[in-house]
Amino acid sequence: MMRVLLSSFVIGAASLCFPDGIPESERKELVNGDERYPVGLWIHDYAAQYATAELVAILVQEKVGYKLEKLGLGQLTPDAFFALAGCTRPTDSIDRGCSPDMITRAHISVEGWTGGYSRTWDQVQQDYPQTAPRNLGSMGYNGAVTLYIAGSVQDSQLSNCFN
Repeated sequence: MMRVLLSSFVIGAASLCFPDGIPESERKELVNGDERYPVGLWIHDYAAQYATAELVAILVQEKVGYKLEKLGLGQLTPDAFFALAGCTRPTDSIDRGCSPDMITRAHISVEGWTGGYSRTWDQVQQDYPQTAPRNLGSMGYNGAVTLYIAGSVQDSQLSNCFN
């Protein structure tokens, strides 16, 4: 249901969302030597990420004035760490395709749950200091990863234990 709703939103976002938005024909690209390419937005494959990524895409394109390419569909937050560092296979946990002379095509990732991956974050910072991502802070809300068991299931099991 959420993906259908968001895909409708994305299709509708083809025109400008802001009355003073920068039109596509006037948007800039990043320049690295002779190469030109859009800002890369790394996206994780879950509903909240699609929504926040779409909002960031609109802001980067219409308010900041850059062309943007959506990349990824990583499953876990560390995939973004490696993508932002410039590794060529960031979702491959066996060989992420990292090398000393990486150039990243992924520049932004939002909605990352970094708390459970501090060792991986530190390792990326140590191994790839030239291209390692920087944490620019919170999006303004906190979340937690935890186990959820419906109340009805809890009640059922507790009544079985004490009867």
